Amino acid sequence: MALFGKKAKALLLPWFSYSVLIYVIFVTAQLFAPCRALLENTAYQKIPPAKYLAAMLKNENPYSFHLWYLQTLFLFTAVTFLKDKFLSEKYARRAAILLILALPAFYMLFCRDWVWIFKGFFQKYLFFLLGTLLVREKVEKKAGILAAAGACSFVALVLEICFLPVEIYDNPYIDLGMSYVDNAITVGICLGILAVCILWNRYLGRLAQFGRNTMRYYLYHQPFCCALLGMLLYEKLHFSAVATVAACMVSAIALPWLFGKLIRLCRLDDIFRKIGLPA
Repeated sequence: MALFGKKAKALLLPWFSYSVLIYVIFVTAQLFAPCRALLENTAYQKIPPAKYLAAMLKNENPYSFHLWYLQTLFLFTAVTFLKDKFLSEKYARRAAILLILALPAFYMLFCRDWVWIFKGFFQKYLFFLLGTLLVREKVEKKAGILAAAGACSFVALVLEICFLPVEIYDNPYIDLGMSYVDNAITVGICLGILAVCILWNRYLGRLAQFGRNTMRYYLYHQPFCCALLGMLLYEKLHFSAVATVAACMVSAIALPWLFGKLIRLCRLDDIFRKIGLPA
């Protein structure tokens, strides 16, 4: 139970606290006529508290959809812990392999119309399980091969996007088969990125400080730096797509960093940490 408490504090507390904080911000913004007009007929228009809470619990938060990952990661950890607790190491490993092979079909056949809390779990869990099966020493030893595999996977993704007609997905059997292909490509690219990080560790080590604060950037970059900013620039102010993407990328790095500085300057860092939010 100690593990559940620790993971709940690390994942569910920031999920809940940031959801509430964002709701308060947007409800407050609705009190001002210019903001209310700007947000009207968008995902950020006023939502009743009960409807917002239901969306939170379903992992379909309209103000901060990116928070689905925290709740889903908690579920991944909890289910995997229970699997490993009640099965021997041998059978837990076999169960993981079986789930990796079965979950894409289960998702495609049964989960596509479910709410996101279930869709996200069954669609992504295989990647979490695969991570639990990887042996670090073997990955480091095969880093060169994995980097090449990642490059090939990326080429396969480009070819699929550019040359594969979308109409073929209308066939349910092809659609099911392509889900396995897409998952394999995703795994290949992720392993390639991991391998490059291992091979370039000498240079990427300079980003270690950034890596230690990824929760801050993950939480605070949405909705203000990307979704909301992108909507305002592209849909309301008619900026070009390139300019909008560039502005969102820069703000996603700069604004969370500045927000962290502001929290510490106002000496609110202890309060934020107590409610699970990074300072």
